[in-house]
Amino acid sequence: MNGPYGVESNGQMGLPEIIQMCCQANRSGQITYRALEKAGIIFLQHGQIIHATADGFEGAEAVFRMLSWPVGAFNFDEALLPNKRTVTQTWEQLLFEGALRADQGTPSAPIEVGGNNVAVAPVIMTRIQGGQPKLTVIEGDEIGRSFELTEEYTHLGRVLNNEITLAYPAISSRHCMFILSGSDVIVRDLNSSNGTYVNGAQITEVILQLGDQIQIGPVILKFESSVKRPKLRMPSPTELEPVEEKIPFHKKTAPLPKPSGAPPASDNTYLTGNRPIVYSDLQKPDSGQKKTNPLLVILVVSMILIIGGAGYVMFFMK
Repeated sequence: MNGPYGVESNGQMGLPEIIQMCCQANRSGQITYRALEKAGIIFLQHGQIIHATADGFEGAEAVFRMLSWPVGAFNFDEALLPNKRTVTQTWEQLLFEGALRADQGTPSAPIEVGGNNVAVAPVIMTRIQGGQPKLTVIEGDEIGRSFELTEEYTHLGRVLNNEITLAYPAISSRHCMFILSGSDVIVRDLNSSNGTYVNGAQITEVILQLGDQIQIGPVILKFESSVKRPKLRMPSPTELEPVEEKIPFHKKTAPLPKPSGAPPASDNTYLTGNRPIVYSDLQKPDSGQKKTNPLLVILVVSMILIIGGAGYVMFFMK
């Protein structure tokens, strides 16, 4: 039965069949196997067992312990990967040795976790969680230049039709390619003339680990992880600050002024143009000159006459 992250089965199935099924499918994740009221865990990475734990044991001995259990149930979760490596044998070698032990009745050796017989080696996680895989030039003419691996396939070569162009004569026109496979980054040589090297060893195809150095001609690139840019999210209506309601520019149309003449039947007469506009309807322009009040003029003239008359009488009475 398919689960949210892999495969789950409540039916009875032997561990050898489960290991063979998952490894041949080149799966990566965690197998949890339950039998005899016991539970063991096996971690896979690209079809190879790299870590196991059961009955208080780690590594190959834990796998052998689980192989001696009867058929049971299992589930596979591809979202889980280990933080260390305790198994160096291939899954075929483990199944073969487990079958020999079962045929010979060899008891499992009492190997304690962390004992000298358990090969424990740290595993550098290849998953780029919360980061963006990139290549940084650490040797060559462009030291410090970085190339982010954002596409599923990124080609590197000497000519311009590659996603990464390094114009050196020792680099082939299409030298190698980088593949985003789930959470892993794979580098694959494309039959280049001078080969592709990872940490000094020539490769055909290999899964990159953080800090690996890839040599391509005279250029050395370091495999790193940069901070992933956060995705912009539109705020929800409840997160937006309240905005004052704006009054529309035209909330109500003002009526047209009526002419001084006879009023029309309705305002629509002016809107539809049924009645022509005549000169008498237009407001005459203001001349700009203020009109003089006649009463004020009479009053001023009278005062002038009275004052003049009084002055005349006083002059001749002397």
